[in-house]
Amino acid sequence: MPYIPHTPDDLQEMLSVVGVRTLDDLFADIPPDMRPQSFNLPKGQGEAAVCAYFEDLAAKNSPDMISFLGAGFIPPTRPIRPSVPRAPCRPFLSFRPPSVA
Repeated sequence: MPYIPHTPDDLQEMLSVVGVRTLDDLFADIPPDMRPQSFNLPKGQGEAAVCAYFEDLAAKNSPDMISFLGAGFIPPTRPIRPSVPRAPCRPFLSFRPPSVA
């Protein structure tokens, strides 16, 4: 799927929705010395190379840790129990098999 960037008209429409006139106005609250001067991004790569990079990166994850998205990595300390008691599981049979005498 090709990447189709937004047009200048699209950009102006997005800026007007958030209530600013330019991109510089959008970032006006950030002090200039805290704004990135460059992003130092690597050159573009093909899909296979990018997938291989992220697979290698994912392989470095530790399987013995649990991720609580947004809360960091902490090991489990106790099992999680539901707050609502559950009824015992009983299968519902719509028929009764004949008894063997």
